[in-house]
Amino acid sequence: MTKAAVFIQIGSPIPPGPAFSAERYEVSVPESAAAGSVLFTASLEATPPAGYLVYSLLNGTDTFQIDSGTGAVRLKKQLDHEKARQYTVPVVVRSHSLLPPLRSATATFVVSVENENDNPPVFERASYTAVVMEFDRRLNREIATVWAVDPDDPAAPVYYTIEPESALFQVDSARGVISNLKELSREAIAGGVRQHQLTVRAMDPADPSLYSDVPVLVVVEGRNEFAPRCSPGSFVFSISAHAPAGMKEKCLFFKFFFFRQRICL
Repeated sequence: MTKAAVFIQIGSPIPPGPAFSAERYEVSVPESAAAGSVLFTASLEATPPAGYLVYSLLNGTDTFQIDSGTGAVRLKKQLDHEKARQYTVPVVVRSHSLLPPLRSATATFVVSVENENDNPPVFERASYTAVVMEFDRRLNREIATVWAVDPDDPAAPVYYTIEPESALFQVDSARGVISNLKELSREAIAGGVRQHQLTVRAMDPADPSLYSDVPVLVVVEGRNEFAPRCSPGSFVFSISAHAPAGMKEKCLFFKFFFFRQRICL
């Protein structure tokens, strides 16, 4: 029977590494959160008994930064829901101690940007011009249509008004259609105005509401409606009775309205 000596050396157990409680987390942040705001802290479920931890972001970004000692994730700049609605932020933590091996853990944080009413409606044009004929004496005829979209929610309704309120024009609050309330002929408008400058306002449905304005120029074009009229009185023409035939210069004198004119032919 052979005997052998067995030596068992009992060493220190390998310390556990850091661990997150989940591999994926979801965080919602309002787009009005200021730069420098703490969005979340990458907390651990398990930590090594000795050494220290270092947190970092796996991917470089100009939007987020992390405190290497605490795991607090902050904004580098303000978010904009209209530019990006969601971000994926992978976070890694590594344990550093005198005893190898070095251990690490990774978790993914999904940051959703909450939309807020921070943009006024935007018109499709910087200005509008409409040309109408004055002999068209219909009321409530469609003159022009303005159109605006709310960048915060392109599907949301936009409401229109004329600022200040006009005695000659109105706008459909839902469709942006501008029409006339009165005749636009020179005879119907005091002073014979041929151009009308309006300001149309587009408002979003939020409370408080945001708005933007656009200029609208309505040009009224006329036509040759009236024949020339002479003032009461007589026209006097005179020519010498001794003027020879074929005379190159013939002069006519006439009185028209309030002045006398000499025309040489």
